[in-house]
Amino acid sequence: MKSNKILFPLLLVLSVSALAGCGGSSLVSDDNHIYIDDNNVATTGYEDVHVEGEYYQGVHDFNYKSTGKAFVKAGKTSYKIVIPSKTSSDISVARDELIHFFKIATGIELECITDENLTHSKNSKYISLGKTKLLESSGIKIDYNALTPDGCRIVTKGDSIFIVGGTDIGTLNATYDFLHIYFKYEQYSPDVYEIDRNVKNLVLYNFDVTDIPDIQQRARNYGFLLNGSGNYDQSRYGYRMRMTKGRGYYFMPVFSDFDYSSESKLSTNTNTYVPYEQYASLHPDWFSDLCTTNTYQLCYTAHGNPEELEGLIDIVTRKIIFSLKRFTPEEYPDLNVITFTIEDNFNLCNCYHCKLDEETYGASSASLIKFVNEVGRRVKAWSILEENAEYYRPNFQIIYFAYNGYVDAPIKYNESKKVYEPSHPSMVLEDNTGVYLAIIDRGDFQFDFFNNPISNGGYSGNMGIKETLDSWGALTNSIYLWLYQTNFSLYPYFYDSFSFYNQPFYNYISSKGLKMFFAQGQDTKASGNTGTNFNNLKVYLNCKLSWDSTLDQSVLMKRYFKAMYGRASEKMWDYFGLLRSFYSQMLESNPSLVNNRSIYNKINSRNNLPLATLKSLVKAVDAAQEMIKREYYSEEEYLTYKYNIEAEALFPLYAMLELYASVDLTIDERKAIAQRLLDSIYYLRNDGMNTREHGGDTIASIPLENL
Repeated sequence: MKSNKILFPLLLVLSVSALAGCGGSSLVSDDNHIYIDDNNVATTGYEDVHVEGEYYQGVHDFNYKSTGKAFVKAGKTSYKIVIPSKTSSDISVARDELIHFFKIATGIELECITDENLTHSKNSKYISLGKTKLLESSGIKIDYNALTPDGCRIVTKGDSIFIVGGTDIGTLNATYDFLHIYFKYEQYSPDVYEIDRNVKNLVLYNFDVTDIPDIQQRARNYGFLLNGSGNYDQSRYGYRMRMTKGRGYYFMPVFSDFDYSSESKLSTNTNTYVPYEQYASLHPDWFSDLCTTNTYQLCYTAHGNPEELEGLIDIVTRKIIFSLKRFTPEEYPDLNVITFTIEDNFNLCNCYHCKLDEETYGASSASLIKFVNEVGRRVKAWSILEENAEYYRPNFQIIYFAYNGYVDAPIKYNESKKVYEPSHPSMVLEDNTGVYLAIIDRGDFQFDFFNNPISNGGYSGNMGIKETLDSWGALTNSIYLWLYQTNFSLYPYFYDSFSFYNQPFYNYISSKGLKMFFAQGQDTKASGNTGTNFNNLKVYLNCKLSWDSTLDQSVLMKRYFKAMYGRASEKMWDYFGLLRSFYSQMLESNPSLVNNRSIYNKINSRNNLPLATLKSLVKAVDAAQEMIKREYYSEEEYLTYKYNIEAEALFPLYAMLELYASVDLTIDERKAIAQRLLDSIYYLRNDGMNTREHGGDTIASIPLENL
């Protein structure tokens, strides 16, 4: 259910990213989503606008109405923040963020106290954060399991406001909802957010807000989402985008030996469970017949030897139990998943018995499913024994990679019902197992998810990413999905994945009840950085739509461009279209670039990127820069807009140096381009970003003296 939020009469909006109405420029209301106040200041509107039509609906119930009582009056408030006396780092961040933004919006610095000796009364004026004694005594009932770890509630009882999540990180997420409701707060990049200012009066709302993300875990997918470095705002960017967890956040390590000091891994870890060097000589049947040095894989039928298969199942089961004993629920409550994931190569076993399973059940993953199902049954039987109660985790799961040669699900297609079904009952996953579906070669991420030109595998021989996801859904409701959205060979280059990662896509994968979604981007950029090549836009859309997949993407993008580029927003929108148009033309004139591994496309050639094309892109960025005048902004605002725009010149400027420096550019031109690149790279804090995923120099290592 989507509840309409209350329209606030606009207060004086002086946010960093507002479009200032100076110099006689006209400001036009844009589809009722751009609002102009009495001071001719425009902001992007904060009514959450949702798409119309038949879409999966998550839980985002924003219900609140005026109590008629004062929350802030004449620039003062009687309210205090209350936190648990034993607090976590997430609650501390929630407290700091609430104090920080409340002061920016109102000028009031909220006092914070602990809940020691506090009980709820109807006239007490508190903002309670987390599972406080105040909440316990209020009579409010919270279903923490239903909220999921990241979901949250905001509830008014008497004169107090209670902000709480399924876990403490959910409480932090709820804090941002609270700021959004009261002050129209919205974060766009590490350096840009919008929020009302000079707020002198607010009414207390009777809150009944429930906000649960459509996808439970939205794994952090760009390095600059990491929290920790930069100034106060930059270091909290990942928190503010509600994307704080890496793809292995919930994963329990497994050890290479029955020794807690031995090497441990979170994923691509079958050789950690069963190290080849340790067991191959005694148990050769445990390993793939295609094993070679450093490209190890297991054989999940043990080459048809029942005694050897029993031994392999036993050692994997005991390794999982060994980890469960080390990472107890009391000490490590979040570690509810352990992966049993193949090594990153194609040397899956090709023996007679593995091939027989493939023929019998319809997919090479059949042997793996049978193997892990049996491990899952044994781990469950062990965990429910009374003597193991201290290690019991009710939601514990063992997940494995459906990746490379194991990406196909053993299913059949029911023509009459138009649905996928298990090829055999034994192929249904046990309830304490799940699939880590990493699809790298069933589609081209440069094209639409629903109408993709690449579909070349699976049961029917023409299954794409959508069909592969659907087929695994016939076997389990525990799917962890890993996809890709950058060019791993050419980080500085533009990669157009915007047609793939759109609102209908996010809504569709949300409807599958995913446990986790990870769209892998650029990992080699530290926290506090800003993005390039419109990667900040990818992050913004990913964070917003994976939380609520019915948000209107066109509205989100309008907000983003107006916030990030100020008076140059229309020019940058034109540049974005121009860049995508050139990219599309490049694909059309070179069909080989349309492929199932386009994330590794080597587009850095003169053929693909003529010098005239690159110069025209730079010219478009320069035209946008002309719209940003110092007299319109403070120095901080001016520099923010200037370098937000300049970030999008990195691709064409870098490509000009790489492709044309040696022949077509003069020494002075080369030095000017290099200096311009270095200037923006250091200002944007991108000096730690590599030119490609594995190896390569950093983009800051442009040798000026050798140009």
